[in-house]
Amino acid sequence: TPPRPRTMSNAPDRYDVILLPEGVNKVECTQDILTKNTVVFKIEREDHTLGNLLRMQLLRDPRVFFAGYKAPHPLEYHILIRVQTRPDPSASAAAAGAFDDGDAAFREAMLTPGRAATPGRGGEGVKYPPEEALALALEDLKSEVSLIKERVKMAIDLYQGSRPSAYGQYR
Repeated sequence: TPPRPRTMSNAPDRYDVILLPEGVNKVECTQDILTKNTVVFKIEREDHTLGNLLRMQLLRDPRVFFAGYKAPHPLEYHILIRVQTRPDPSASAAAAGAFDDGDAAFREAMLTPGRAATPGRGGEGVKYPPEEALALALEDLKSEVSLIKERVKMAIDLYQGSRPSAYGQYR
C-alpha cells in the first residue's frame, strides 16, 4: 500500500484567508487614547500587500505624521494600520488633498459607519483626521490602479498590432 499523504490537523482551511465571516466588518476604526490625532484601522482578510501599499500612499501625504502597519500573526487574517496626522496642516497641503470627486460611496464602503472624526476626538482642533487621510490614500491608489490598467491595455493593443499573424504578415 502507498504511504498516506501527511496532513496537518491544525492547519486552517484555505478559504478562511479570503472569506469574510458573517457579521464581521471589513474595516474597524479605533481611536488611540495615548497619542493625539491617531487612529488604528483593523482591516480583515488582508495581508502585507495592501498594508504596505496603504502605508506608502499615506506617507506621500505631507499632512500625515506617521503611518505604519503590522500583521499581528500569520494565523490571524487581518492587518492593523496606524495613522497619525499633524494637528494643523498648512493651507496649501490641505487644499491640495481636498476631495474633489465626492465619491462618498467608496469612502463609506471602506470606513466603518458612525466613526467620522469630530473636533474634540483625539485632540482639540483636529483639521485633518486620520480617517480622512486613509480615505484619501485609498482614492489615490484607486486612481493610480486605473491609470496602470489603461496603460496595460494600451501596451497589449500595441503588442497585438505589431506581432505577426498566423499567416506571417503584420496586421
